[in-house]
Amino acid sequence: MGADAPSVLPVLAGALAHWRRRGRLADLLPSLLAWCLARSGAERGIFFTESAGSGYRVWGSRDADGESIPDGERSISHFAVMRAAAQETPRLFPDTRADRRFRTEAEREREVRSRSILVVPIPGVDPAAGLYFDSRFRVIDEPAVDDPEWHVVRDLLAIALGVESERRHRRDLERIVRARVRAATPSAGPESPPPRRNAPRSAIAPVVFHQFLTCSSELAELISEVRRLAPSVVPILIEGESGTGKELLARAVHIESGRKGPFVTLHCGTVPETLVEVELFGHRAGAFTGADRDRPGLLAHAEGGTLFLDAIEESSPVL
Repeated sequence: MGADAPSVLPVLAGALAHWRRRGRLADLLPSLLAWCLARSGAERGIFFTESAGSGYRVWGSRDADGESIPDGERSISHFAVMRAAAQETPRLFPDTRADRRFRTEAEREREVRSRSILVVPIPGVDPAAGLYFDSRFRVIDEPAVDDPEWHVVRDLLAIALGVESERRHRRDLERIVRARVRAATPSAGPESPPPRRNAPRSAIAPVVFHQFLTCSSELAELISEVRRLAPSVVPILIEGESGTGKELLARAVHIESGRKGPFVTLHCGTVPETLVEVELFGHRAGAFTGADRDRPGLLAHAEGGTLFLDAIEESSPVL
């Protein structure tokens, strides 16, 4: 497989051209993941960062058919990632069927299991990041430690993650500044009450709500509102700075709703405009070149459950 893979240079040139136009990580990943699959002989590839609670954030994924993996965060073997984390070089696990500890959340629900797994750490980034590849039928080709093309791909992804982090941090700061300006702006009405954010808040008895534990009366009010809204079909917009638990609250809404369907996440900033329709609605076999089978979209995967649109402020106008 490795010998048949194209050189990484033209792939990088195309990926960087897309990245320069909009500066989004999503513009880099499709072509880079395709090259990695061709080079390693893997069936599926996922670019991820670790998140709180031993979970993963999937920035992009791709299978052998050029389609994204709808349950990407549940298709990563935590055991493989943890074993590979001790070193900065690629780590191949050639026979994962023999050890149940390599099973992923998605595999626990299906009979099909991966035969081999390759984890390629991305050094020098925080939180930890990596490329994850698996194959059901063959042993993946392990990159050489001194392979310069793999080094270039890893370094470029590390730089792109840094740029993405800075962009998000700047956006969060801008949001904070706007909120403070609104709070400091005098009200037009002479009898208008002071802004709610300045109202004194007293501590209350601890409130437990799924993964939330709080003594804040303000958060307790929010939890009460969530309990009321969760059983309904009303779309809910959750706003907050990075790290405040927006996804945790979304999962709590899903659990509280009692819906039996899955909780499906779409990171809006990682979907190229050309793939928006396919991601959401899927396609029929023969709809375009390479579409050799029916593929349900994320809306179908989330049927009877919840579709969580993460980072919706980063979505393209098409999405």
